Amino acid sequence: MSVIAAVLAAFGGLVTAVGSVWMGYMKARSDTQAAKGSRIDIMEARLDKLQVDLDAERSRRSDAETLAHRLRLGLITAMNHLDALIRWADGGSPPPPPTAPDLKAIKSLIED
Repeated sequence: MSVIAAVLAAFGGLVTAVGSVWMGYMKARSDTQAAKGSRIDIMEARLDKLQVDLDAERSRRSDAETLAHRLRLGLITAMNHLDALIRWADGGSPPPPPTAPDLKAIKSLIED
């Protein structure tokens, strides 16, 4: 009987040891997954910040390109009017003078 009790005690100890090793392995695996998850969360936060910065930069660039285009159109309008005035003055200034462009729109581009 003592042999059976010893075998059962050894088997119980072996099961406990294997269970403890298994639980330790699972805990280490769980901790590793949690660490990976927190790193992924940090990376996602960085990506979100970069996306916000990129959207803001795109918006600023688009606004600057639009303003540059409008300024170019205003300059072309002013140059065309100046050219018409020069031709009118060189031609002896006969009435009527050339029509003036809308300078308020051009001035508003400069004031912005």
